[in-house]
Amino acid sequence: MKETTPRLEARATEFSAGLLVVRKTDRGFEWLLLQKPNGRWEFPKGKVEPGEVPLDAAIREAQEEAGLSDLHVIEGFMHTIRYTYRDRWRRPPEVVTVDKTVVFYLAETHETTLRPSWEHRLARWMTTDEVWQALGYEDLRDLFRQAMAYLQQIQYGGVPCPKRPPKESPR
Repeated sequence: MKETTPRLEARATEFSAGLLVVRKTDRGFEWLLLQKPNGRWEFPKGKVEPGEVPLDAAIREAQEEAGLSDLHVIEGFMHTIRYTYRDRWRRPPEVVTVDKTVVFYLAETHETTLRPSWEHRLARWMTTDEVWQALGYEDLRDLFRQAMAYLQQIQYGGVPCPKRPPKESPR
């Protein structure tokens, strides 16, 4: 009988930053969500690069992952999520347990067009009710709850998105 050695389990830490992006429309607030390849919906987020400030990383990630360029930070909101996951793809044949910390901020945009990156299947604007339905992870639901409470606390009404002028008919 052949004796097997147990696989080594490595541990790593990651620090990321993300944005909850909101826009004011006739339907009320709409929020940017991105759909991962596994079907789960999330807010834009990604690793903080060496020498990068977390807020700058959060803005960069929203730009890269959704194609947004016009982002205005809503001051005073910051919420941190911590979780652990097993990354089986990082250093084969090791299984890596990753302790991840993600700090989230709030921002507003008036852009409507979204261009999801290769990392995501879809990017969508969703109403507040749709966000509650879409978010599957409890920590993201808690983050969204905190963001909503913050907007209520500061009585944030948003700046309505400018309406597009009607297209002129050809003469």
